[in-house]
Amino acid sequence: MLKLNRGARFIELPEAFMQSLQQDEKGFCKLAAILKKNTGINLELNDKNLFLMAGRLNKVLREYRLSSYLEFIHLINSGDPQYASALANALTTHTTDFFREDEHFIILKKLVTDLTNHKNFNGEIRIWCAAASTGQEAYTIAMCIEEIRTSLRPFELKILATDIDHQVLDVASQGVYTHVEMAPVPAMLKQKYFKKCFQQKNEVFQVNARIRNAIHFAPFNLVSDDYLFQHAFDIVFCRNVLIYFDSETRTQIISKFAGILQPEGLLFLGHAEAGVVKASALKPIHVAIFKRAA
Repeated sequence: MLKLNRGARFIELPEAFMQSLQQDEKGFCKLAAILKKNTGINLELNDKNLFLMAGRLNKVLREYRLSSYLEFIHLINSGDPQYASALANALTTHTTDFFREDEHFIILKKLVTDLTNHKNFNGEIRIWCAAASTGQEAYTIAMCIEEIRTSLRPFELKILATDIDHQVLDVASQGVYTHVEMAPVPAMLKQKYFKKCFQQKNEVFQVNARIRNAIHFAPFNLVSDDYLFQHAFDIVFCRNVLIYFDSETRTQIISKFAGILQPEGLLFLGHAEAGVVKASALKPIHVAIFKRAA
């Protein structure tokens, strides 16, 4: 056994600790229930998810000097929101990339063109990028629209980018990315919309102020927060998120999306989610793209 530097608590060596977490099905089920209630993420009891939770929470428990899921549950139930946030942040998947499922961005340009040509166009384009993670999707949307701006009627672009995880929102708002993260960005756009700078002596790229200023990053929980927005949206992106929810939760969220879209507004989902839309108000117009009825 390894004695901790602070306090009299003892904790197992890393390998044994990880194994003990994987075997704790009771603790897994209790934490999974808390996670689903707070975020909508549905983790079923199976070997894959037991391993996933143990791997993700191993570090969290050690940071809090805890030796079991049960101790973590007691902290969450104490009412201090930092512990529930730590659970959600650890078990939320933040996979994202610039120009992910890039066909959608080609279609986005055409749809934005159609929107600005509509006789009732009011001079604003409002887009919600839900589950924005570290920001690459929101910045991709903004760059694509900027690329066609000069060929369109004048408009103001307003993008709301949200995520449940405050930490990834901090990263997103800075708009700083490594060479590896920048790989999918075409050289022309990299030169046009990013500037080179240094972060801890490493060369990185920061999104320019014009693009950053078009986006407002804010926390939002797709499950528990009310969808009370001052204005309806022309376009909503929520891609590769609903796959982590159960059928009932997906249906509720899609219904809420339909409710905050403008007539003929557009909903973009991930390609793997194309078949989950059952709302009668939303009609498919392309793979994983849906239009609200006029």
